[in-house]
Amino acid sequence: MSKKVTKLENGSDEIEQISEKSAKNLRYIKFEGDNNALFWRFQADVLNPNAEIIVPETHTVIYVKDGMFMDELHGGRYPIFEQKKKLFGLVTQKVGAVSVDLVFISKTARLRVYWGTPDPFSFRDELTDLLIHIRAYGEFEVRVSNPRKFYAELVGSDKNFTISDLQNRLLGRLVSEAEPVVYKTIKENHISFDEISMYKLEIAASIKESLSKIFAEDYGLEICSFVVGNISPLNEEIDMLEQRRHSINKKREDKKDAKEIAAELERLSDKAFERNKILRQLESQDRDKYFEVLKILGWPTDGGQPKATAKQAKKAVAKGEKKICPICKAKYVGDIQFCPRDGGKLEKYATTTCPNCHKELPADVTFCPYCGHKVQ
Repeated sequence: MSKKVTKLENGSDEIEQISEKSAKNLRYIKFEGDNNALFWRFQADVLNPNAEIIVPETHTVIYVKDGMFMDELHGGRYPIFEQKKKLFGLVTQKVGAVSVDLVFISKTARLRVYWGTPDPFSFRDELTDLLIHIRAYGEFEVRVSNPRKFYAELVGSDKNFTISDLQNRLLGRLVSEAEPVVYKTIKENHISFDEISMYKLEIAASIKESLSKIFAEDYGLEICSFVVGNISPLNEEIDMLEQRRHSINKKREDKKDAKEIAAELERLSDKAFERNKILRQLESQDRDKYFEVLKILGWPTDGGQPKATAKQAKKAVAKGEKKICPICKAKYVGDIQFCPRDGGKLEKYATTTCPNCHKELPADVTFCPYCGHKVQ
């Protein structure tokens, strides 16, 4: 019958078979793993009663007898069946069948874990208002900060627990925490899709802060470093985002140009021909911009009478500012000075009141169009 010593190293799992006779004659139980290994495990059922456990200063040993946690051992030599310390609680030095599990846990070794989001997660781009999906990947390093918790929560849960198992366990927890952290960072900083890579350090710091508390409390691990290698939208969505961005920027530029043209037309308030020339040229070249200019100036876009703003209307009513174009006879209310149809200089629109129904009427009427009473 053979027994085994299981060495679980950083990046590889190695099994070494030893016979029961060899285990019985084993004089020293000492660390034989790689110095870069996060932990190394010794397992046997029969031991030499005079055997000693040798613990290097760089490690802490968690030892277990028959599945029960006994204690932690720090740097030094420990007789395995010493009566006084009762490492395994034996009354005599007689060799018996005893299941021994010694886990050498490094105080300095770091385990590097490469991570990536298995599925893209979504967020809404603030500028384009498009729902897009992003992937992220990078790496992080951990070391054991609490050997007993590390053993109890991870290593001790399965005698065949490996480095690969540990990496998968940590990756699963990371992904569940990373997505909301990334989303929150993007949202709070108003990050658009083409700026995400510029915030890799901030995103990495946020994820590390969130995970550090969880890893420490749940696994006895300290995150030494955390890096976001890349974070970006899916390739097929980048073109869509860039097209939408271009469209939005064009509209902004058009609106800016429209404001400048409107300001120029206001400066030409006494030069009707030049104003009309600019408007006709703009209408033939870019109708959207043409209507935007009319909207800014408060001029009609449908051939009708221009609508004054609420402030202008209130002011006009208070002052009775009603005007008429001497050329086309169009009537306006507001503080505009020239007719937007033909550029004619507007004149004050004189009114009178019907003596019978008291309706306001044009000054040149003879009979009231409302009640038929003679006005003049």
